[in-house]
Amino acid sequence: MGVNVSTAKLEQERSMAIDKEIEEARKRFRKEIKVLLLGTPGSGKSTIMKQMKIVCGDGYTPDERAAFRLVVYENLVDSAKDLVLTVKKIREDYGGEDINRKFAAQILEYKVGSDPSFRLTPDIANAIQCLWKDPITTTAMGSSSELYLPDSASYFFSEVQRIAQKDYIPSEKDVLKAKAKTKPKGIVETRIDLGPMPVLVLDVSGQRTERKKWIHCFEAVTSIIFCASLSDYDQVLLEDKHQNRMAESLILFESVVNSRWFLRTSIVLFLTKIDVFKSKLATVPLKPYFPEYDGGADVNKAAKYILWRYMQANRARLSIYPHCLLSWDMGANISTKRKVEQERAQRSRDIDKQIDADSRRLEHKVLLLGSGANTVTKQMRLLYRNGYSFDELAAFRPVIYKNLVDSAKGIVLIMKNIGVECAREINRTYAVQILDYEVGNDLAFRLAPDIANAIDSLWNDPIIATVMDHSFEFDLPDSANYFLSETQRISQGDYVPSYTDVLKATARTTGIMETRIGLGSLSISIFDVSDLRSERRKWIHCFDCVGSIMFCVALSDYNQIVEEGKSQNKMAESLLLFESIVNSHYFSRAYVFLLLDKIDVFKAKLARVPLERYFPEYTGGTDSNEAAKYILRKFTEANRAKLSIYPHPGATGGCFLEYANGPDINKTVKYILQSLAQNNRERLAALLAIDLMVGGEDTLLLSDS
Repeated sequence: MGVNVSTAKLEQERSMAIDKEIEEARKRFRKEIKVLLLGTPGSGKSTIMKQMKIVCGDGYTPDERAAFRLVVYENLVDSAKDLVLTVKKIREDYGGEDINRKFAAQILEYKVGSDPSFRLTPDIANAIQCLWKDPITTTAMGSSSELYLPDSASYFFSEVQRIAQKDYIPSEKDVLKAKAKTKPKGIVETRIDLGPMPVLVLDVSGQRTERKKWIHCFEAVTSIIFCASLSDYDQVLLEDKHQNRMAESLILFESVVNSRWFLRTSIVLFLTKIDVFKSKLATVPLKPYFPEYDGGADVNKAAKYILWRYMQANRARLSIYPHCLLSWDMGANISTKRKVEQERAQRSRDIDKQIDADSRRLEHKVLLLGSGANTVTKQMRLLYRNGYSFDELAAFRPVIYKNLVDSAKGIVLIMKNIGVECAREINRTYAVQILDYEVGNDLAFRLAPDIANAIDSLWNDPIIATVMDHSFEFDLPDSANYFLSETQRISQGDYVPSYTDVLKATARTTGIMETRIGLGSLSISIFDVSDLRSERRKWIHCFDCVGSIMFCVALSDYNQIVEEGKSQNKMAESLLLFESIVNSHYFSRAYVFLLLDKIDVFKAKLARVPLERYFPEYTGGTDSNEAAKYILRKFTEANRAKLSIYPHPGATGGCFLEYANGPDINKTVKYILQSLAQNNRERLAALLAIDLMVGGEDTLLLSDS
């Protein structure tokens, strides 16, 4: 009986221990970052895994390095055989001494054993060294694109006498240079301990026959590291001699970034072997393999072109972080291993410090709605952030091309509507050409010189003055005059948009864009929400804890119609939206700022397009002040929730209204901060933020309420 009780107790304790271990494993799995390492054969995946083990782990023990001995022997001998075959391909045999012909035959017949006790024979080492020093070798190495010669071939040839020693144990650099095909029977896992966030890296075989085995690795993947060798542009696959290696890599990358498995995954793109790529490009042009490339032997242009090809494959618009890597320089990196560890510790301390600072930082959430919100977002980025990088400016190029061409098309359509033709015969032909022209979405797209000349000629036609007099009657973009005047500059081959171009450019917002402004201990998060009807259901998650709303109204929209509903007036649509916002229970405690902008366009338009045609109850004629006050009153009347209206800064709540020559963003942000300063909790942070703002004190131009 006692034995049975004791046995039952032991089994219970064992069961509890197993449960505890399972629970700990579950917690560890939840914290673990899972990274998938992908790429075609020879792209550098295995080398990166080895680097991680050396730099982030405990490196290789002597026994583990000894296990690479046969791999190093195979790399050395296979490279020597490839070299001999290349010589035979480019000429019949070795020149010079007869001994090298014998060495070549000896190398072709030599086989590396599979026994761990196998050692390289001294005679084969001497044979390899003699052939390596033969003058024909230089020519053969220059022809390496005709076969797949490993990038490490030169390294192992130079180290042949050391490798042939009986007591040879591969160094860590030898291990990194050694190339062994990932075994089909499994996927190599490497765990990296980064304190509270362990990282699991899965190295998957890049061969076509192995890709079906990736599927079970897709679950819960946090990130993907995709390796692509820049120097593979002239190579072919081992499995398919007719398929270019880089073309295969692009196909694989496209299938990965557009897969449903990776919709929430970040992609790190490693373009490896940039040093090999640079030396190869001078003798092996990129153009024969990618005919559309026209950058010659410039390594920067070539690398940017290849990167562009990969980025173009990203139809799913995932976040991709590209990096160019050299072939591994072991001497430099082993010496920095300790430095990496120190930097990791410092980074951990910095993160803790940042977390502590963030916990004390006050955050104010602003929802940006209405017409012209995107321009406000861009202005804030220029004022309170670091503006736009070169690449970000270049990304606006297709948008500006479209703005320019659409403006030119608008001019042609206005001429048809008012029944006039170009004064110059050639411009009538250009008008037809412009209507047929379409702007591409590709970042490599450039405006055709002939269409630029057509637009410029049309814009300088004598009839344009008459056309522009009627432009207010039609939906011609406000920036049309600006872009049409800048046609020649915009059409230059090396054109990069200026800040003014970016601010003038208009494009639909089809999502939610966040801009953060840090002012002392106060952080303002501004969410630019699309004003398209179909996008409004996406706003709901932004309503949580909103502190302020900036609602933009273009005064000049009173005669325009909504693009999605051709029968709905834009101003009437804006009034309906504003009414739904100010009377919503979501915003009962929010500050609401109404920005009435485009007053200059409004004044010019009012003289030609009467406001009473669209709002019959208006009786103020062409007086812009009366018209603006009428529109202001229409918006305030929508305030059924009876929010307080303060026509001056420093209001304690409710709805504040500004009427000026367009929204002065610096003033608007200051209004928000002055409103926050009335709240005891946020008072000090807001006042400090006002002191940190650019521009100093402002003179305000306000309307009567």
